[in-house]
Amino acid sequence: KPFEDKIGLSYYGARWYDPTLGRFMAMDPVDWVAGNPVHSFNRYAYANSNPLRYIDPDGRYAAGEAVGPHAQMLGLNPSTQCVGCKGFISSQEAGRDALTVINPKSIKENREYAGFIYSALGLYFSTKIEKGTDGNVSINPRSIPNFGKMSGAWHTHGDYQVRDKNGKNIRTGDPNKDSYDADHFSKSEKGYSSDVTTLENAATRNPSFEGYLGTPSGKFKGWTLKRGEFDL
Repeated sequence: KPFEDKIGLSYYGARWYDPTLGRFMAMDPVDWVAGNPVHSFNRYAYANSNPLRYIDPDGRYAAGEAVGPHAQMLGLNPSTQCVGCKGFISSQEAGRDALTVINPKSIKENREYAGFIYSALGLYFSTKIEKGTDGNVSINPRSIPNFGKMSGAWHTHGDYQVRDKNGKNIRTGDPNKDSYDADHFSKSEKGYSSDVTTLENAATRNPSFEGYLGTPSGKFKGWTLKRGEFDL
């Protein structure tokens, strides 16, 4: 970061940092981060007081190996499994990690989950987990921090289910009784949103945009505009 010799401080955008003290000169403008409660009490600390493991891109959030900008704990051990906790060298690896953590929960609850993948400082992260219903989930682009760039999105399909004559979903747990072809990205169907259409729209704005899917079979799928659907 830019270092000012006259005052001996570095400017991080949100606040000034004193490299001699290893502390910021002002309180963190972000009041509280649910995924990082301990270090939220010390709002002058840099990178969770552990710069060998973490970074702080703009003076607001610690990011890197353990506690990312949008760590979502889900009752799991944050040192082992946590969506958004780790940075990865590729968008696909970040998407696969998110699905590895949340897809078993999605199947068990028969509920869709989703999140974006974004890049920051050469690494890729997942945003916080968004919880949906047994047939739909939405994610807000504002969940991506302002220093990040969107690169993809992941979501899950829950369990196998059939749609009855009243349009209600009935869980079956049986791949042979599945109205939605849930082991694949959904395609256009009258009256229902389509995974593929949503991804194609995103790729129109960003040709490198990728999609990642957790399926009821436990397998993961990927999607790009060039390749279409593939095994992840």
